[in-house]
Amino acid sequence: MAICDLNELNGLLAAEARLMGLDLGAKTIGIAVSDVSRTIATARTTLRRTKLSRDIETLRALIETEGIGGIVVGLPVNMDGSEGPRAQSARDTAARLAEALALPVAFWDERWSTVAAERAMLDADLSRRKRARKVDQVAAAYILQGALDRGLLVAPVTTLDEVVNSEQLASRDYWTSVDHGQLGRAIRYPGPFAKFSAAPITYRRRPPRLGEHNHEIYGRELGLSPAQLDQLQTKGVI
Repeated sequence: MAICDLNELNGLLAAEARLMGLDLGAKTIGIAVSDVSRTIATARTTLRRTKLSRDIETLRALIETEGIGGIVVGLPVNMDGSEGPRAQSARDTAARLAEALALPVAFWDERWSTVAAERAMLDADLSRRKRARKVDQVAAAYILQGALDRGLLVAPVTTLDEVVNSEQLASRDYWTSVDHGQLGRAIRYPGPFAKFSAAPITYRRRPPRLGEHNHEIYGRELGLSPAQLDQLQTKGVI
């Protein structure tokens, strides 16, 4: 597998495949894992770095155990958005992971992830020793959660014409024709969002036009006469 864009990652995953988040440090790798719905990231463990080939085998075992289908790697860009040696090192390592593990790998901007992890652990009143032991895996969880919250479970953006002419919607009888007396023709209108039987669903009257019942509602609620309503309409108030 190769490095991919975050928006492409979901299409490369099996239905219940989890995602792994990695915080690549100089001496450690923080690891987090998502749930099968890819909604919640959980800090899993911290791996002390050795040779990359050995680290890859350790990750491979965890990937097989957890049912991982893809990886999100934190990219340590500078605060101005530029990339320095650390970001290039992360890109090089990610490329090796993608090739060796045969999994799609995407990046997530990890700025502030370690700071957020430290703050969360301080709020949880963890000791300095526990914070030092867990900071990398918690940072990995922040990286992964950021990617999940961005909307990894995405769908293509469709135009109005594509929606109206969708074969999938047509096969579900989503659209229905309703006679519109004032237009003198039938219009297509969204039908029921769900059907619980094969029985056809029909509409007895057309949907109202925008503002069609203004006179009726304003007259009833405000006590205005038809003449007063006509005057307001002439002035563009309603």
